[in-house]
Amino acid sequence: MDPEALNKLKEQTRFSREDRIKRKKEFSEEKIGEMALNNFIEVNPNIKLDEGLFSRLKLIERYSEINAYSRMVASGVGNLLDKNIGDERISRAKIAALIHDAGKSGPAEATQEQQIAIIKLFAKEDITKEHENETVEKMIRERFGTEAESMIMVLKDLKGYENILSWSMREFWDKHIVWGSEINEKYSKNSRGISAETIAIADLHHAYKGPDDPKYNPRRMPIDEKALKEAFTGGILEEYLSVIVFDNYEAFTNRSLSEHEQAIKQVRSVVEQKEFCSRYESICKSVNEILNKMSKMDTGGIFEGSREMI
Repeated sequence: MDPEALNKLKEQTRFSREDRIKRKKEFSEEKIGEMALNNFIEVNPNIKLDEGLFSRLKLIERYSEINAYSRMVASGVGNLLDKNIGDERISRAKIAALIHDAGKSGPAEATQEQQIAIIKLFAKEDITKEHENETVEKMIRERFGTEAESMIMVLKDLKGYENILSWSMREFWDKHIVWGSEINEKYSKNSRGISAETIAIADLHHAYKGPDDPKYNPRRMPIDEKALKEAFTGGILEEYLSVIVFDNYEAFTNRSLSEHEQAIKQVRSVVEQKEFCSRYESICKSVNEILNKMSKMDTGGIFEGSREMI
């Protein structure tokens, strides 16, 4: 597809997503709750989310497509993983995928108004990588029209992050990793069906960018293959790497609209450029094995099982 046609398709896709978000704002609280919870129950009928976590996921559902993308990642992971590893390991990987972007609702102590403002900013898909050095305040003022002033006022009082408006968009985007870890730590103990292994997979989903950097590995969890396998009974390496791969693959195919083979090359390039591969050759080899397996999958079936209720 030539660049002009691709950009036109991206614009049409973005408008379609924005229309979905507008329609969801009119949905009842019950409908939004059903949409947010449905895939969790399909993975584990006995799961019970802490009310605080469920509340955040409902806000993410109403004001963005972030949960929809996480559902695609979860479906991809479930379709990729070898069924011989057992239902429990597949389930924990899929649950990790469903919660891996919960940090896009802001820090654990954010008010509901602050969460909504942060979710809306993460959901704004016409703020792209080319804007990563622009400040949060500038992007809000340029992209949110009459909403901008109220969003800025709300975020000025974000406890512990009072300087958020002066952050670059890259700083803002990266902060969801730390915020997600805070949320998981706060709410997982009162949730049923979210294991320590699940939290580890979710918390580490960007750690390949810098294993020793608290920005990407907020709990300073061990990243090398031996430590990962020893730290959790049964090992989580395959599940963890599958979530990393599909988190990137979904972004390239669903949002950047790359073709299947092109997206696989892009994911391979992203991972290989990071510290992960230079430090941990065996892990990089495992990533390439996953990508080789994906390259042989039917493109129509990769995200099979990711159902949307709108």
